[in-house]
Amino acid sequence: MENVTDTIKMLKERGFWVEIVTLVVPGFSDDADDLRRMADFLVSVDPLMPWHMTAFHPDYKMTEGYRRTTVDDLMKIVEYGKAAGLKYMYPGNLPGQVGEWENTRCHHCNATVIRRYGFLVQQSRVGVDGKCPDCDNQLPGVWGKSSGHGDGSRSANAVIRENLNYHSPALSSTRSLEPGPALNNLLTSHPPQTCLMSQRHLRCFRNDDKPPGANL
Repeated sequence: MENVTDTIKMLKERGFWVEIVTLVVPGFSDDADDLRRMADFLVSVDPLMPWHMTAFHPDYKMTEGYRRTTVDDLMKIVEYGKAAGLKYMYPGNLPGQVGEWENTRCHHCNATVIRRYGFLVQQSRVGVDGKCPDCDNQLPGVWGKSSGHGDGSRSANAVIRENLNYHSPALSSTRSLEPGPALNNLLTSHPPQTCLMSQRHLRCFRNDDKPPGANL
C-alpha cells in the first residue's frame, strides 16, 4: 500500500489530476478503521480529490460468501469522508439510489453543477473555464474542450498493480512499474495529465485521449 500512497502524493505534486476508486466488498474491503484512515490520508494530500466508493455485486469467482453492497454500506463511507473533510465523494454503481451524491456540487456554495444518473451525464452547467455558474468560484477538475478521439499521439498508460510484495508483469499493452525512476521517466517522456487511481490500479491518460467522465 505504501507504493500506492507514495504514487498518489507524487502525482499530485507533479500537478496531475487524480481520482480515487474504492470497490466496497462487504466483509472484504469495508473495514471501518481502514476506510477512515484512507479518508484522512486523502484529505492530507488534497481535500478536493474525488473519492469514488463503488458498490460490489457477487459475480464470477466471488459469489459464495459475498453479498451485494447496499446504499447504507456506501453512505457510511461517505460519512467517514465528510468527517475527514473531503469535498467530492461519489457513492456509485447503484444508479438512482444515492440521491444528490450521484451529482457534482460546488464545494463553495453547494450548487449542483453536474447532474447524473449512474454514468449518464444528464446536465452539465460548467463552462470551459471550470467555474461554478452560481457563485463564479473555480471548481477542481480538468476543464476545456478536448480534441475528441485524440490527435494521433500515443497516450501514456501506466498500470501499477500491487499485491503484497509482488508486482504483476505486463498487462495487455500496458506496463507494470514501481514508483521510482522508471515511472518518473515514463511520465516525463509521455506526460499524461489525467490519472485515475484505485487502491491497486493506476491509469494515466493524456488530456487528448482521456476516458469519458475523467472530468470531475
